[in-house]
Amino acid sequence: MFWTPSIKFAWVDPAELSQVRPGDKLKLWTTPDYEWINAYRPGSVGGVGKVGTLSKTENRKVAAALAEGVPVWLEVLSISGTKVSLGAKFESHEEVAAEKSSASCRLKTELLKPLRKLEPMSIELRAPEGFEFKVGQRYAIDIPPIDEYLLKPPSDVSLISPDEVRIRAIPPAPQRRLLLRAHFGDLTVHMLVVAMASEPAYVGDRTGVWKEAAATARVVMVKRSNP
Repeated sequence: MFWTPSIKFAWVDPAELSQVRPGDKLKLWTTPDYEWINAYRPGSVGGVGKVGTLSKTENRKVAAALAEGVPVWLEVLSISGTKVSLGAKFESHEEVAAEKSSASCRLKTELLKPLRKLEPMSIELRAPEGFEFKVGQRYAIDIPPIDEYLLKPPSDVSLISPDEVRIRAIPPAPQRRLLLRAHFGDLTVHMLVVAMASEPAYVGDRTGVWKEAAATARVVMVKRSNP
C-alpha cells in the first residue's frame, strides 16, 4: 500500500464536490478506450455522484494501476472552494482479499442477529418492461444460503412468485438489511403487491438507461414452522 500525492482533477462538479469532506475516499471508474478516469463520491451508485474527472495522460500511474486491475482509490486531503488536494491509494490483491474477508465476516454476524419484529414497510418492486404487476401478487425472497450470498452481495433483493416468476425489490440499504436478517432468521418474508405504477420507471447504470415495470409492495412476515 502506498500513496501518490498531487493528484489533480481536470474537471470538477461543484454541486457534487459540496457533498464531499476531507478524508472521504472516492471510487474510480474507466474503460480501456476512455481517455478519462471518473471519480465518484462515497455512497453513490449507478453512475451518479461524479465529483470530477482525471486525465489519464496526467495521471499515468493511476491509469496503469486501473488497467492492471489493481484497486485504486482517491482520498480527499483538503478542499478549498473547487480546489481539491488528493492522494491516490493503491492496494495489493492480498490486502483487498483480507479486507473483503473481514467485511464479509462482519456482515454475516450482522445478518444473523435475531430479528424479533419487522415493522410494516413499503418496498419498490421492479421487473422487465412489459411485465404486468397485479394487486395481491405475493413474492418471497429468493436468495442462496448466506455463505454463498456473501460471496457477492447484490444491492437488490431477488424475489420469486409461487408460479416461479422472478423479479426484484429495490429497498434502501437499512430496509434491505432488515429484510435479510428476517430471511436468514426464522421468518419467511413476502412482498404483497398493493399498487402498480402507471408508467415504467427509468433505471440504469454507467452503461445505459432502460425502462422497467414498477410496483409498490407491502411486507408480510410468516414465522417458519419447525420441521
